[in-house]
Amino acid sequence: MPSKDSGSDKRNNKGKARLPSRAFLAVKGLAGTLLGGFILYLLFERVSPLTVAVELARVTRVDRVKLAAAVAFIGLSYFCRTAVWKRLLAGFRDYPYWALFRATMVGYLVNNILPARLGDVTRGAWLYRTQGGNSGSIFGSLALERVMDVALILTLLGISLAWLGLYYDWLVVSTALLGVLIVAFFILAAALRRLALCDARSLPAVLISIKEWVTRFTRLKNPRTVVAHLGDSMSVANMRRGLVWSVITWFVTFWGLYFTLASLGLTRQIGPVQAALILCVASLGIAVPSLPASLGTYQAAFVFGGMLVGVPEAQALAASFLYQGLWVGVTSACGLAALAWEAVGGKKRFPQRPENLRTRGDNKGRRAVGRERLELRNRHR
Repeated sequence: MPSKDSGSDKRNNKGKARLPSRAFLAVKGLAGTLLGGFILYLLFERVSPLTVAVELARVTRVDRVKLAAAVAFIGLSYFCRTAVWKRLLAGFRDYPYWALFRATMVGYLVNNILPARLGDVTRGAWLYRTQGGNSGSIFGSLALERVMDVALILTLLGISLAWLGLYYDWLVVSTALLGVLIVAFFILAAALRRLALCDARSLPAVLISIKEWVTRFTRLKNPRTVVAHLGDSMSVANMRRGLVWSVITWFVTFWGLYFTLASLGLTRQIGPVQAALILCVASLGIAVPSLPASLGTYQAAFVFGGMLVGVPEAQALAASFLYQGLWVGVTSACGLAALAWEAVGGKKRFPQRPENLRTRGDNKGRRAVGRERLELRNRHR
């Protein structure tokens, strides 16, 4: 495992990864906007906007105690998500928790403003530019976090479908395809780790040509370092560090949705298992790039999940707008507070722990991964 400070690409150009180009981000944003707008148009063609407005008018008569509980659980889920990210980065650098939380909230704030989930890139870039470290491990940990989310969602979805006795061929096939992609992700991580250990002279000519092109036309001057950090941060061993907190995060997230549905009285029609099914399907919809705050794709996935458990389309669409409004409000408020903190120099007024401080558990995990890499190198030789 690369050391915490020697691989820091804030102090030198080694291992410095280049962020996606503006053209790529613009194309991604345009595609997400068109897709989200089109899906939202189809939804309102199917469900009358007037009917949705009537359902939303009921928000003034919701159970405010349950709505407050929903807001509390929604806010708590983002603190838990920050803990997941901290655990995934623990083997590389001991980032302060609140620095990670601010970067997370800024990323969600950007997601709420810009289309195509561009805040996911902002989240990693913000942490890198404010706290330093290695960009490979930062973005690799974010990719691993998303894969863990999908894996847990698929697990919960399978349990919910089995519990309710629902079976759809297309849903089983889609779940299997996502499972294959998850396995392919970890295979890629293992391949990257092995590639970083290979002698450059033994690499195929194609890979050498790609390396020469990358080092010539980008700011990435040491691809081996970035590949090593990516492989380590995306590994199964690193996933085990954050798995418990990831489960806790989704447990808390579930109760945020459940109390939102309860505030509208929908829990009189459905139970916790049905609510879990809606959460799984709606969460998969967020993964599709769309309008700001995943508007459009999120509503479509939420309504579809509601239809599977018998919730009328108009009520499901109204509930999706309410729940989305709650987490957009929470993340936007926290994101603006994080920006204000950075603007007034909160980091200077309240210094963080020295960067070279590490916990005993982190050092133990780093030594374990280092021994694993050494064994791989010996076998390769």
